[in-house]
Amino acid sequence: MDGSESVDLVHDSSDSSFEKMNGCNGCNMVSRHETGIVHFDDSCDIDTEKNRKAKYLTAKYGAHQMQLIRKRLAVEDWVDERLKVLYCCEEADASYDTDVDLDELLDCETESEQRQYLKEKLRNAKRPKYEVQQFIEELLKKARETL
Repeated sequence: MDGSESVDLVHDSSDSSFEKMNGCNGCNMVSRHETGIVHFDDSCDIDTEKNRKAKYLTAKYGAHQMQLIRKRLAVEDWVDERLKVLYCCEEADASYDTDVDLDELLDCETESEQRQYLKEKLRNAKRPKYEVQQFIEELLKKARETL
């Protein structure tokens, strides 16, 4: 057993009700009102890490898929940090006024279209043009290699 707790719900179509099968220590996990709306009661008085984790959906990915996801996140984090520099965002919570969408960038047919897309998105950058051009070149290289 992996230590996780699950709740299995069985729907009985004859009376349109839900039956609780495996709850957590007597908590009222499910109630069904006459309106047909199902409410989940998470007011369990046991506040353990296991119960908090149960509120989140988890998905399993293969090793190759996880590697691709990590690469993509690394590129997105790098883009975010570089955009903060290009737009002179000195405070941690300061934001820049552009949105470089990697999916839109990758949807461009040619590298020249990708360059044009990035130049258009970065036209209001506060740093010198050569720094913007350097960012564009680095991003296109990362896109070819990792995305």
